[in-house]
Amino acid sequence: MYIDYYQNRYNLLKILSLLYMSFFNFKYLIILFLPLMYLDGVAQEKTRMLLSLDRKSSLFNPTKVNTLGIRIGYKYGCKVNMGIGVYRAKDITFDYRLDALDFPNASTSLEAKLNYVNVFVEPILLSEKRKLFSMPMSVGGGNLKVKYRELNTSKTQTYFNDFVPVIDVAGVFLFKAIPFVWIGGGVGYRHLIHEDDLVNEHFNTPYYMLKIKLGRPCKKAGVFYKWRKNLFDKKKDNKKEGIFDLNKKD
Repeated sequence: MYIDYYQNRYNLLKILSLLYMSFFNFKYLIILFLPLMYLDGVAQEKTRMLLSLDRKSSLFNPTKVNTLGIRIGYKYGCKVNMGIGVYRAKDITFDYRLDALDFPNASTSLEAKLNYVNVFVEPILLSEKRKLFSMPMSVGGGNLKVKYRELNTSKTQTYFNDFVPVIDVAGVFLFKAIPFVWIGGGVGYRHLIHEDDLVNEHFNTPYYMLKIKLGRPCKKAGVFYKWRKNLFDKKKDNKKEGIFDLNKKD
């Protein structure tokens, strides 16, 4: 079992390396692989590989940040999903007035690109034959590049091109469409850590998510399932005790 586990993790790292070469060129990618060492602690749990595609779009904000991503990882013992996600958002446009003293030729038209990777932990709250409810949480980082357009020209200049930590938490609900294929969505909040006010104003907002997931479900698992089962069991026990009490009185 341990040989299969480490072989699977080696294959996972090879796939992630290919994704990295295809999508991004981060100097800080190595720090995101460190939390994978935590997987040794749950190596004895039954594992299943999973793959999902995500689209996240900002809510309650005139700046539309549409992020496309792919996540790959493992399901551990019908308790938690863990792995790595790769995300990209481009063609982000918004209006923002830069400091006139520092940028006298800057217009109010700005554009941005965001690329990042993260490590996610996703507790499974409810898993049944045809529905799944989970709460993914992730931490990672990537590159945010913002440009401004010069006044009366079509030229653009870089405002900043920085590494930004990214924190994300969401709630997701999925239905099984066909065997091994799940579709659904959810809502969440993504926070980018940066000193510039425009990041907090235009990028740190709630979002809604559309999701397609590939993987085998756990038929009966999750915190909510256990809570509901215990609640129903108690009600059944109370009914049985009431019947027995009536029989004794008769």
